Amino acid sequence: MPDHLLTSGVVGLARTSSIFPDLWFHGHHGAGVLAAYFMCAELDLGKSVAAAVCDFAEDIIRRTPELFTEDSHQDSRPADFGLVASTLEQHIKCLTADGHDVIFASLALKAFHLNPELATAARVRGIVELIQHAQTDNPKRYYGYHNYLEDPVDYSEIPRFENLGQAVAYALADHQTVYPDQVIDGQHYFLAGNKLHDITHAQALVDLEQMGYSRLANRGIDALRKQLHLCNTQRLPDTLTPFASTDTLNPLHLSFWQRDKIDAHQVKLAYAILSLQRYLPTHNWPATLKDVSAYWALLN
Repeated sequence: MPDHLLTSGVVGLARTSSIFPDLWFHGHHGAGVLAAYFMCAELDLGKSVAAAVCDFAEDIIRRTPELFTEDSHQDSRPADFGLVASTLEQHIKCLTADGHDVIFASLALKAFHLNPELATAARVRGIVELIQHAQTDNPKRYYGYHNYLEDPVDYSEIPRFENLGQAVAYALADHQTVYPDQVIDGQHYFLAGNKLHDITHAQALVDLEQMGYSRLANRGIDALRKQLHLCNTQRLPDTLTPFASTDTLNPLHLSFWQRDKIDAHQVKLAYAILSLQRYLPTHNWPATLKDVSAYWALLN
């Protein structure tokens, strides 16, 4: 497993706000590299699949080299990466950007826990800025909602889960119908894009719990509940046609990585699914793999 991918993933996250000011979604590049690293480090993928996942991560780096090349004058003094967790704690109860503040922060914290020497002042500061920038989002992200960030949203039909395991099981349960991202009434909506983040958001909370941030993870469950409600209650026009993937894709198979795909979400979702398989081993994973294959098929 190339250790430089761990460093590169952290650098990619940390430099997002300076290279792409206020455009938090470019954090997907660094997040994708970290997801690939942890996928190979934590899971028994087999030599050929692990090599293909690493190649996928290297391709992400090659396509956006400016994100993964640090300035020579950056502040490389050691820093307390607890600032990442404390910054997330300020925001985790309020849903924004499909939970990307939680997703980016959990991956960064996981890297810092694995290798604390990666936590330099410049990197910690950059990741804190990325978390803060993710608090700004399109208020009309969800179809039929004028301003999900500020308008009252009643999501009381989503259970008040007794534990994170119940929340994860719920987040995995409703992916039978997937609509492609598309323009509706002149505005682009990430219909599939929003829904797949039910899974990656849930998995990020699991990572926080497993790193010892149980209180932080539990505080984040309510924002996940709101996200599940918003994704499931969009009253889409009857003219829309759902997408159905004819194949069940499996990231444990080499053929998955031999497809002509480049979106970092390919590996982010793959890591989330495979990680959650270990967290909820009794879940109906064959059915879930079949359902979420639609996302992998739709992504570039």
